[in-house]
Amino acid sequence: MLNAIAITLREPICTVCSTSDLGECMKGQSQKEDPSRPSKCSLAVDTPDQNPLISTTATPVIMPLTVHHLQVSQSERIVWLCEELGITYELKLYQRSPVLSPPSYLALHPIGAAPVITDGDDVTLAESEAVVEYILNVHGNGGDNFVVKPSAGRKEYAEYLYWLHFVNGTLQPAMGRACSLRLAGVDEDNNQRARVENKLHQALSHLDNRLKQTGAWLAGQKFTVADVMIVFSLTTMRRFMPLDLGMYEGILGYLGRVGGREGYRRAMKKGDPEMDVKEAVKGPPPEMFAALKGK
Repeated sequence: MLNAIAITLREPICTVCSTSDLGECMKGQSQKEDPSRPSKCSLAVDTPDQNPLISTTATPVIMPLTVHHLQVSQSERIVWLCEELGITYELKLYQRSPVLSPPSYLALHPIGAAPVITDGDDVTLAESEAVVEYILNVHGNGGDNFVVKPSAGRKEYAEYLYWLHFVNGTLQPAMGRACSLRLAGVDEDNNQRARVENKLHQALSHLDNRLKQTGAWLAGQKFTVADVMIVFSLTTMRRFMPLDLGMYEGILGYLGRVGGREGYRRAMKKGDPEMDVKEAVKGPPPEMFAALKGK
């Protein structure tokens, strides 16, 4: 059970919500994308000790779209997307217990993995790419400002599609395998680990070359959801698997640009306020996730 009450704060760009017009927020309608405008959201928090968070308003605000964010996880992508789009949504936070998802999060979807969204009484959706596409088309007016369409040209469209799917098709699996072997204590000179680490370096070098080529974003000069998808692997994921990115100049420059985006900073402040965003976008690995220290 989620032992929390949705809360809404009236101050813009705060640690919880950027709502400044409660009446407009309660309409529950999506807005057109405007990267300069913060989204409108309410917040609920699920804590391992199941102590309820007391509402700061007399009446909870019911939102049409709910993002269930497992803190320090890839569901940060969805919070970030909502902030970039400037749409109305409810944010529910779930703390890890201590490393894995708590029972309340596992109960949301049969797979039990982040991210998960709910929309009304009839939609529960998981898988990052599916969730991103759903939000763009249902709540983001197609997300024209954050995608590349075939009309931009076949080459441009193909490059956008490739990098959109690169993270979950190549980079994240490579990081996951390397992380598993490291946590299992497999020696660095082990042949299997050497192959895995080489594949990871190959993926990062490929990404690094792309970012040096564009000098901007994954799809070119335009920020897209391909960027929203990949940043978790380069930042928060490194809290589970220490990885120094110092040798990848293209990636470091890219992370500097990401850290300068208002939407990203708002999303991280709301979804993971205890994380140091400035540390996450630098070359040295950020502080190890507390529950994994010493492993």
